[in-house]
Amino acid sequence: MEDINKTIQIGVVKEEPRIKFIPKLDAHLIEFNLTVRIKDQAIHDASSREVDFPIIVRNPRLALYLKDTLQAGARLYLEGQLIPTPLPLKKGQPAFRIEAREVVLIDKPQRHPYPDGIKKIR
Repeated sequence: MEDINKTIQIGVVKEEPRIKFIPKLDAHLIEFNLTVRIKDQAIHDASSREVDFPIIVRNPRLALYLKDTLQAGARLYLEGQLIPTPLPLKKGQPAFRIEAREVVLIDKPQRHPYPDGIKKIR
């Protein structure tokens, strides 16, 4: 029997995603941190903490879609699987990354319709 390895996270992208192009595969790879607010169920108070989960998107179609739509401030619903992290960890950092299999944008931050320096013609 195969192990079940699935995670579902809902959170906010705090900084711009890192996009890499892999020429050999002719595909994009996207990495970003998803900030999730966690409440401790053992402690019955209103306090919560924020945890940053490192996310990687290897699926070429999903990465191509996210390359044009994902930005800092976007809220996401994400399904994926946990991958152990072989790198040395900083204190408080999760010991795994999440490989995204499905990503749904709940909402995205408003961008100014005209970038700075471009004036709207009336």
